Amino acid sequence: MSLERTPKARTWTQLLFGVFMPMATFILALLFDAVPMATGTAALFLPNFTLPILFYWTVHTPRAVPLIIVAILGFATDTLHDTPFGLHALAFIVLVLGAKSQSRHLAGLGLLFNWAFFALATAIYGLMLYLITLLAQPGLLGDFFGLAGPAALKGVQLVLTTIVAYIPFHLALTALQRLFLYNNEGPYSS
Repeated sequence: MSLERTPKARTWTQLLFGVFMPMATFILALLFDAVPMATGTAALFLPNFTLPILFYWTVHTPRAVPLIIVAILGFATDTLHDTPFGLHALAFIVLVLGAKSQSRHLAGLGLLFNWAFFALATAIYGLMLYLITLLAQPGLLGDFFGLAGPAALKGVQLVLTTIVAYIPFHLALTALQRLFLYNNEGPYSS
């Protein structure tokens, strides 16, 4: 049995960054979601930072995104945004399960196809949050058809800015992934 390295063998740093990098970006996303970076109308144009990062890592490194981590991210998001406990956890799990089911196809496709799938998934995510919030709060079912309310408009704005924000997140995370995970000639190879 030969102890030579095969082209598929991973270095310890690639394994470390294969787990560390997604977790570090999840923590950074939660911090960015928690910190009020803008006030007034400028706050309307801030995306959900966790969602694009969660989607990216789910598609491109599905093993680095276990469902327990997704649930913890969802519960932390619920705590940060004072939403019904379990709301984001459920929505994140549905998003991750959908993305994992298509990850083999999406990982090989280009940015535009990933963005289109993310846009669809984010629209479903936003609709799920809205409907579950309506069901969780008594007395709001009468306002179901009042979709033009301020909370609904804020939700639509958040979904749209998150969809637009996916492209820079995708490009930045792809660069990080190439730098740390696939660069065998760089400083992190042995």
